[in-house]
Amino acid sequence: MGKIAIFIDGAYLSKVLQESFGSPQIDFSKLSSFLANGDQILRTYYYNCMPYKSLSPSQGEINRYNNMQRFVTALENLDHYTVRLGKLEFRGRDSHGNPIFQQKRVDILLGCDLGQYRTTATIRITGRPFCKNQLGRPCFCSQERTNSSCQAGSVSQNQIR
Repeated sequence: MGKIAIFIDGAYLSKVLQESFGSPQIDFSKLSSFLANGDQILRTYYYNCMPYKSLSPSQGEINRYNNMQRFVTALENLDHYTVRLGKLEFRGRDSHGNPIFQQKRVDILLGCDLGQYRTTATIRITGRPFCKNQLGRPCFCSQERTNSSCQAGSVSQNQIR
């Protein structure tokens, strides 16, 4: 049994979960244990940004910000969890009038944290933590496969809630 550090890109995870499962509620402690696959968890790092809040925030902006703050506080209270927050910057509007936002500093925070393990651990990085199994459903095999060769089986919402 080895030791493992887990690095979660919160914005990417939220997008994948929304597209695949309709934004289920996740028990992040269980998710970390699942990803560790029996290895001792040194730390789980969670990266994201607080929602954008303008100088004169709307009630919707205030509600999104407060909800995220409660979520971040809950994560910080989990054993072996560290939350790293970048900044979400407004970059204007697209041709349809929709706001354009860009995450800042998240990648460098993740890179710095990865760097602290470079001499003490083997680092395995995958750009696609989910693949599609034989049934065409997302799974956590981390094999970066998109065809029917995955043998890991699908992940039910019950496994990650």
